[in-house]
Amino acid sequence: MLQKMERIQVIGPKADLGRVVDVLYRAGTLHLEDAPKMIPHAEIRLDRLSPGETDNIVQVLGRIKAIFSTLPVIADDAGIQAALRASL
Repeated sequence: MLQKMERIQVIGPKADLGRVVDVLYRAGTLHLEDAPKMIPHAEIRLDRLSPGETDNIVQVLGRIKAIFSTLPVIADDAGIQAALRASL
């Protein structure tokens, strides 16, 4: 089945690039391409956020952090993680 594709841009520390690409590739939900080869440099831009937008992002991140703080801490278990991935 054909689906409409949207172009997204992932921005972050270069040191994390390999891990991020691995996670996205394993998820299998994105078609990955090297942006500089496919998109003209002039089309890749970063827009400044207004103070209101940054405040909203900070509030959402605070809520996410609060939600995570309510969850129990569990030890990494490769077996449990594999079972969770299989169930998804």
